[in-house]
Amino acid sequence: AADKFGNLRSTGGDVVDVNLCSPDGKYVVAAKVDDHADGTYGAKFKLERPGTWEIQLVVNGRGGRTQVNEVRSYFAGVKASECTFSGMGSDGVEGVVCFKQSDIVIQPADFEQNSRLMSGKEAVAVRILTPSGGISSVDLVFGNGRYTGGYTWTQPGQHTISVSLDQEAIVGSPFTVEAL
Repeated sequence: AADKFGNLRSTGGDVVDVNLCSPDGKYVVAAKVDDHADGTYGAKFKLERPGTWEIQLVVNGRGGRTQVNEVRSYFAGVKASECTFSGMGSDGVEGVVCFKQSDIVIQPADFEQNSRLMSGKEAVAVRILTPSGGISSVDLVFGNGRYTGGYTWTQPGQHTISVSLDQEAIVGSPFTVEAL
């Protein structure tokens, strides 16, 4: 910390502003600054998007765009309650046909809005209970921050599909479809 003449001091009392600018430049987050009253300060902030954010620091009216630092933001791992899936007749409109393949996509619910991605290390599973009582697994492939897989329907009748992450059902699972 310093006074208006630039002399160092260890008492605090400065006017400190910290702003963070998003990677795309569209969002600015103002940090809450805590004066520790010993010449040091802390800043608290919540970033809603991943990427490299610019930190702009202004102390007693000095600094700003000329003093820019960066912080890299990452999303934490996703939970089943934060994921969604589509395909395989899950919408209740798209039907499934015997001997034809249906695809499924599993991704974070805010994938499109925030570019939130999965890491590829999640324990994601899709299991299908067939009309005859058999259980089939869908082979999933990870790419572009989401999981995709396909399944060819081999029996007519009602199938129950379970989609899970870390052995917890993703919202909307299980669901049933009728293969014709």
